[in-house]
Amino acid sequence: MYTHLKLKSEHSICTSTLKIKEAVSIAKKYAMETIAICDDGNLFGSLEFANECVKYGIKPIIGVTMKLHKLSREIGEISIYAKNAEGYANILQITNSEFAINGSGAIPIEVFEKFCGDIIAISPSIEVLKLINPFFTKGEIFAEFSRFTNEQDEIKKEADLVKFACENSLPLVATNASYFESEELFPSQDALLCVKTGRFTVEEDRQMFTPNHNFKTEKKFEKLFKDIPHAVLHTNFIAEKCNYYPKPSPPILPKFADDEHTELEKQARDGLTKRLTECGITAGHSEGDYISRLEYEIGVISSMGFAGYFLIVSDFIKWSKANEVAVGPGRGSGAGSLVAYCLEITDLDPLRYGLLFERFLNPERVSMPDFDIDFCQEKRYKVIDYVQQKYGSEKVASIVTFGRLQARAVLKDVGRVIGIPYLEIDRISKMIPQDSTLAQAIATDKDLQQKRIDDDIIANLLDIGTNLEGVIRN
Repeated sequence: MYTHLKLKSEHSICTSTLKIKEAVSIAKKYAMETIAICDDGNLFGSLEFANECVKYGIKPIIGVTMKLHKLSREIGEISIYAKNAEGYANILQITNSEFAINGSGAIPIEVFEKFCGDIIAISPSIEVLKLINPFFTKGEIFAEFSRFTNEQDEIKKEADLVKFACENSLPLVATNASYFESEELFPSQDALLCVKTGRFTVEEDRQMFTPNHNFKTEKKFEKLFKDIPHAVLHTNFIAEKCNYYPKPSPPILPKFADDEHTELEKQARDGLTKRLTECGITAGHSEGDYISRLEYEIGVISSMGFAGYFLIVSDFIKWSKANEVAVGPGRGSGAGSLVAYCLEITDLDPLRYGLLFERFLNPERVSMPDFDIDFCQEKRYKVIDYVQQKYGSEKVASIVTFGRLQARAVLKDVGRVIGIPYLEIDRISKMIPQDSTLAQAIATDKDLQQKRIDDDIIANLLDIGTNLEGVIRN
């Protein structure tokens, strides 16, 4: 029995084709009791992965692969796994540090040393192992090796690593980084990698994986490492030591005031007086209409526990306007809130335009409100700095939006990297309805079906496109 320690999900962006739900389903199919996610440079998929594993009764392990630097020189790769909550917090510190988020995914060894507590580390790099060995106690650091090519260079590296591990009493662990389910899907992963790197599949001098970077069954994995079974058993030893995974939690807002309801009432009422003085009352309405609408909204906002949220958003928008950071007038359903207008979050009078507050916040549909706010691109960092300084950087997080390869776009990307002329790609992509998936289009369009039969190149395009549709892209 072994534990798969190197699942690379689609959050190893434009490198892996494995979607988390599909990957965990495969693990269940293979009767795996434990599995570790270990994406390259980020923990983006850790919560979704943990949730899916728990759903299937699989123990999740949270890891990440980083590049270790010394004196601005990359010395090698390291994968780290959280033993407990403290270890997970340390991994968060490592992945969220300014060194990791600058796009390189690299960590200076000084930063790593500071946050290496309560984690298990594995590395295929002798230089990395030499440097980090003093940071760990026995059983927390392993010399890692994989078998993908069986070429002389790989065989020699393994021999050198085994020799070093024996001389330094380091346990060995066998891994198999997986970027796709089966060997047959290697061409799709290879095309995706070319999309990422801007290369063509026919080029030989480029970054490339192998068909052996697939999701192996226990039987195949043990057969691959049958000459060194203790390296397989050590995967389970690591799994036994790692006993933490993130769980869903509701949003946690910083405290704006001791009595946020009273503060919201005061600021909103003062704001209404200011708005009506400066902008006047909309034709067809009275001051009483504004007051009753305001009191209704205040009641709903406070009863749903969002008074602090409105006050915080108002605070940094007012600060932005006072510090020459251009702010938009407000977009989306948030413009339907009179409280938001009175707090200067938006600059649109919802009564003037007949906008509904219930589209933004509705007690019958409890969800976190979301203001769409536009800041000057060149000065938005000032707003972020202000919020971090006022409320604490540990209480401020950035969010990311992932784009996914859609039907027509994936055909154009794949067609380009496998060398199909643009006009031909464009003609094929226009045969796909806008609201259709590739699989649906192929199943229903007789012309596409015939083209797939008659032209092997187009068949390859459609097969790879179908495999990559919906995968996260950079």
